[in-house]
Amino acid sequence: MTKFAFLALAVLLLGAQAEARIGDNLKIAGTSATVYSGPNVSSTKVLTADGKMKLIEMERQAGWVLVTVRPSGVQGWVREKELRIASSQSEVASSPASARKALNALGPVRTITLDDMGFKKGHIFRGSQSGHSQDFYFETPMDSSVRGGVFRISYRASNMLHSLSNIRVFANDVPLAQANAISDGLVHEMAIVLPGSMFRDGMVKISVESGTLVDENRCLDIRSGGGFLHILPSSALDITYSSIDRSIRDAWRMLPHKVTVTLPAGKLEASQFAAAMSVMELLANSGREVMIKRMPEMGDVVIAQKGEIVSVLNQRGKQLTKGFVELKSNDVFQTPADNINLIKSGNSVSVAVSEPYDVQPLYLVDERWELLTAGRHYDINRPDRFYSLRALPKDSGSDHFSLPLYQLDTSPHYVATETVWATTLSPRDLPSGTRLDMLSLSIIAPVRWEADPTYELYAFLNDVLVFSKRLENDGLKHNYSVPLPVEYQQQYNNLRFVVQHDVVSGDCYGIMPTDFVQITPDTSIIVKKTDEEPKKFSGLSQYFSSGFDMFIADKYLSNPENALYLISRVAADLPIVMDYSKIRFLKESDQLDPNGPFVAFGNFNQEGLNAPLRTDQGKVEIRDRDGQSFFSVNALPNITIAEIVGDSSGHGLLVIPSDQIMHDFSKKLRLIEGDVAFIDTHGVLLNVDSKQPTLAEVYYPDTKDWFAVLGEYRFWLLGLLWFLLSLAIVYVFRMTRRQQVEDHDVEMPTSDDLHSQRAHHTNINIEDDDLPSSSK
Repeated sequence: MTKFAFLALAVLLLGAQAEARIGDNLKIAGTSATVYSGPNVSSTKVLTADGKMKLIEMERQAGWVLVTVRPSGVQGWVREKELRIASSQSEVASSPASARKALNALGPVRTITLDDMGFKKGHIFRGSQSGHSQDFYFETPMDSSVRGGVFRISYRASNMLHSLSNIRVFANDVPLAQANAISDGLVHEMAIVLPGSMFRDGMVKISVESGTLVDENRCLDIRSGGGFLHILPSSALDITYSSIDRSIRDAWRMLPHKVTVTLPAGKLEASQFAAAMSVMELLANSGREVMIKRMPEMGDVVIAQKGEIVSVLNQRGKQLTKGFVELKSNDVFQTPADNINLIKSGNSVSVAVSEPYDVQPLYLVDERWELLTAGRHYDINRPDRFYSLRALPKDSGSDHFSLPLYQLDTSPHYVATETVWATTLSPRDLPSGTRLDMLSLSIIAPVRWEADPTYELYAFLNDVLVFSKRLENDGLKHNYSVPLPVEYQQQYNNLRFVVQHDVVSGDCYGIMPTDFVQITPDTSIIVKKTDEEPKKFSGLSQYFSSGFDMFIADKYLSNPENALYLISRVAADLPIVMDYSKIRFLKESDQLDPNGPFVAFGNFNQEGLNAPLRTDQGKVEIRDRDGQSFFSVNALPNITIAEIVGDSSGHGLLVIPSDQIMHDFSKKLRLIEGDVAFIDTHGVLLNVDSKQPTLAEVYYPDTKDWFAVLGEYRFWLLGLLWFLLSLAIVYVFRMTRRQQVEDHDVEMPTSDDLHSQRAHHTNINIEDDDLPSSSK
């Protein structure tokens, strides 16, 4: 990998024209200098620094420098004229590697990559355009002081890009750097220093813009299709901050992408299992990978009794420190009722969850409850009433409700040829018991002149075009009703709106027309009440949204790893919120007795359940429509089965885990289609819709009831039925014809009758009127 020259910070707060060299080693220019708490002489004096002290530069503002005094870590402001670069100063920020090294000297460094944030493929700027832009939002500590950071952008540019192609980087909309993109098809990296003042309110916005040009001739440039600039998923933000051992929410926010969860050694208590399930569900839902360890190892999150935690800390302390003073419970936990604590072991800080384990970790990251975790410990004695927060008004008689589409960025868009709005709706964005019905879209298009063409609006639901419209040419706001067909909906519904401006003049023929288009904030989604039973996995999210019972096989208390990996993955993917207060542990031989919607993990007794796949019917085969076997479920012990089952009280999700594999999935399962799924180590192997078995169906070779016999010999039976039906038709036809002949049959005269008739006709008397007059 080639290294791009480091780009120092060019723009500082307050408009100061000074170069910020975060990580530089500084010394006092004279004999001493005063360190102030703020960048002015009226601020409180922190200390007096002498020439022997080692100072690390953090930030510059209008002739003042924020420094960190090593090794104490004290921070303060010193006048720039009283400082000088240390004689042993090296070019610490000449490359991304040296920038990272400078951060390490200031304290612990947390690295957040685009891959960690869900940009698994990074981001690609396609086509010849000067206005490419993409924003990335990085979480940062809220209660701990951030000393500085470095944004490292790795990219690869098409070798057909023009030398004028460039990359521009902004932090919180402040321009930091611009450089020409090296267009040789190789991977390059550039680093941008971010002073501590950029990190406020627990979030920093990094914007990357690019102009991907292929030729100076605009006519050639627009017709060539352009090249590409690929921002790689390894691009990252490195930040260094003061200790986070005083804030639970900071410790939780700064957990690494791969989190270690430590459980007690041996068999778990039911409450410990429930707490671990809640924590792992939350971590999986945030996109983190989880690895389970057992005590005495101390992971990023520890779930154990307070006494066991203190015992492990004492063992580790005795091994690492001579003269170690044994800790007591009060030294680690401030009060016996604390549910969540921060514990420090060596240089690491862990989030500890302990008895009574009735902890709902959603409080740790939910914005409505974030302030509750700003301290070192917190006591939560009741489960989160998550479901009530999503309930519809009980006194409403309507079946439809309007909700603001706050997830969509409704700021004005600058458009020349095309602009796009996009957002994704989670099931948790909708009230319980509802589904998407339609969208009320309000938009303002610009007024065009006579030679300028019209604007077209396109709306997509999960990449399916559901609406198109030519926008009005009056400059006023217009509202359109956009249908959201249920057959195109999934658990997570992506909405994308595209406005295109077909340019027939301009660019090569004149000035390119540019305008503003805005989807206004009063745009809303319309949801509809629904009480439909779930026909496929994607319908479970809303079906379970008002709560459900949960059953787990008690054997997983002794070996919880496999079940916890699987449960957390299923819960995060559907998604559903599992209430730890409603968990029941049963033996697999027991019969389930839910009182409504339910989720069950284990090979339970299926008596009384209406299940599309039954494991109590002997061998199970999956066959195609021609009767050919796809595979035998019993012959594949590494297969986990998930299916939608039902009983008199409602429907539920039954998951029968395989005990032969470990379900530590790094990717989503994508339980969407069908009501039966077969899962292996890589995810969903096959989906089956038992109600419409057009491609595959469930077959039980060992079961010989009438339905099985009819299914096995259905083709022969159909042939026999056709033959018997044909015979019946022929018989009825013949009987009908015979009856018709009998009804119309006439008796034939004999020869004697014929002679008698002739004699009769010969001796007919002639009437007088018919005789001649001479005969009278």
